[in-house]
Order: sequence, then structure tokens, then C-alpha cells
Amino acid sequence: MDNQEGQTSTLYHHPYSICSIMIRYTIAVAGEPRQGIPPATFEEEVVDIFSQKQLEESFLCDVNRKGQVPVLASTSFDIPITDSLDMTLFLAERHPDLLPTDHREQSLSLLRDLHAINYFSLTFGDRPEMAAGNMRAIDQLLGHSDLSGRYREALLYKRLVTLNEKQRALEPEAAKRNRAAALDLMTTLAGHLSGRGPWLFGFDHPSALDAHLVVFIARMQDVGQDELIPNALKALPGRLVLRRNT
Repeated sequence: MDNQEGQTSTLYHHPYSICSIMIRYTIAVAGEPRQGIPPATFEEEVVDIFSQKQLEESFLCDVNRKGQVPVLASTSFDIPITDSLDMTLFLAERHPDLLPTDHREQSLSLLRDLHAINYFSLTFGDRPEMAAGNMRAIDQLLGHSDLSGRYREALLYKRLVTLNEKQRALEPEAAKRNRAAALDLMTTLAGHLSGRGPWLFGFDHPSALDAHLVVFIARMQDVGQDELIPNALKALPGRLVLRRNT
């Protein structure tokens, strides 16, 4: 993403993937780049996760072995960046407004807490067929006798990821703990709003934490989990939309 001649950068994403939206919003509010560093620019490639395009050999073996989006890839990287928090830190190194010096460490800690929440469980908790469908698709592919060795290995790893991060996350006790963690974090974040500015910690511009948080809030409202969001936080998504349109 240094935009040097001969280098290309690609953001793989899907419009419904909550982490994809978080990264795209982070880019949208990134602000000016650090002196001497050009603005981040890249091509976007949509990966149709509802048609299982993330299970194709080229994606699993060459882009992200976890079979997830977003992914940030560049000819200047040794390997793609496959973790959305790592992508955010990468962007913040180039766009310092994303993690202002004041409250930087606290913002990083809260970002980590936000990404420790299992979004799949909160989004599809009442639709266990979503996780089951993912497993069936993987098992069907594993049933093919003509798979390359690397593809079979990648599918087996993806199956383990799906079991741990999706199917087991929907089990009642795991879902209950996840929901409680989300509620506790939202309460904590609401306490960091102040009258000095419209964003967390009183900033007058959104940080990376704000960008990720507004996407989480909007998703919870969209899937009927509005009770997880304190009233003090419910206006944040509208502020970001208004900012992007002005």
C-alpha cells in the first residue's frame, strides 16, 4: 500500500461482512496521511461469501487460509494481512488521526475487546443453519477425490475454524457469555462519550475505534439486538453517515 510504481494492493471484502465494513469505514475517516507517506489506495474485490467463493482453492490457499474477509493484500507484503485489527493498525501507522496520541493505548485496548466479541454469534444466533450450511459446503468439497494436497489441507483447516468460531459459538453457554461481554463493553464505551466532542473521548473527528464501533452498533440494530446498545451510543452511526455525506 505504499503505492510505489509496479506495486498493486487489493482489499478483498463482502458488503455484509461486519469486519469488511469496519475496515472500509476506517479508510473513509482516515484523514490525512503521515508526512511523506502517500494516501492509501487500492483496488477492491468482492468475495461472495454467500456463494462460498471464500472456499475456492485460489482464495483459501493464496489469500486467506481461514476463508474469511476482509483481507488486505499487496505486492509489497510478504503475506496478506488477514486480521481486521492488524489492518487497522497498518492504516493507523500511515494515518495518525485514526489513533490519536491522547488515549491511544486505551483505544487499542478497547478495539481488541471489540474484536474479541463473536459477531457471528450475535448476528446469526437464531439461525444455526448458517453455520451448518458452511460445514456442509466444506464437507462436500472434501468429498472430492481430485483435490490437490494443499487444497485438502486448507479445507480441513477451514473446517476447524468453522467449528470453533461458528458452530461452537452458537452453543447456549458460549452465546450467553459472548452476549454478556458485548453488553459490558458497550456500557464501558458509552462512559467514554463526553460533551467536549461528538466522538469517543471527546474527539471532534472519528477515530478507528469510532469507525469500528458504529458498524457494530448498526449491525446489532439491524439484527434485532438493539438492547445491547446503550442509548448514549445509538446516535453514533448517524453522525458518521452525516460526516461522510458532508
